Amino acid sequence: MNEPHDFKMKTDDWYSSVQAVINAVRATKANQLILVPNNRGSDITHWDDSALNIGSTGGHKDSEAALAISDCNYAFDVHQYQDHPTSTTSYADLMTAVTNWAAKNDKRLFLSEFGARNDDPNGQVAIGKLLEYLNNNNNVWIGWTLWNLDPYNVTKYDKVTQIADYTVDGPAMAWYTPFLRPNIVNS
Repeated sequence: MNEPHDFKMKTDDWYSSVQAVINAVRATKANQLILVPNNRGSDITHWDDSALNIGSTGGHKDSEAALAISDCNYAFDVHQYQDHPTSTTSYADLMTAVTNWAAKNDKRLFLSEFGARNDDPNGQVAIGKLLEYLNNNNNVWIGWTLWNLDPYNVTKYDKVTQIADYTVDGPAMAWYTPFLRPNIVNS
């Protein structure tokens, strides 16, 4: 799970560099899944925003420049948090544009960081609706991994001492357990 960001590099140059790395990996005869991040923290809100390409970054939008990537086994690694979901479906709604892009362009996506604040009243239902959306669009979404640091803890965390016990589930783990399945990534 990479999160490159704040590179003073044009988007087109970023994906050209990523393609060179993919080519080098494949030259070793390795064939495992490669996750490809964008250069702005991998947030999907950056994916189709041309305003982010002005100034020090430049180049095409990620949704355009990413089309230069070619390989036999890869997915785009994206992140998206919604601290305070404005509705029970607002988190899933954030995924629509990138999901449609991936379906249109025959690409795969992996959500490698996400979460809603544990104390948000819409958090649990919004996470459930998000994961239902990903499951319903498994033609492009090949999997996900949640984030487990405050304020998105799924393991036991003492806010007073700021000590985490990563061996014990916290209350928010129940938000995710109905969606845990083995072997969800297909090559």
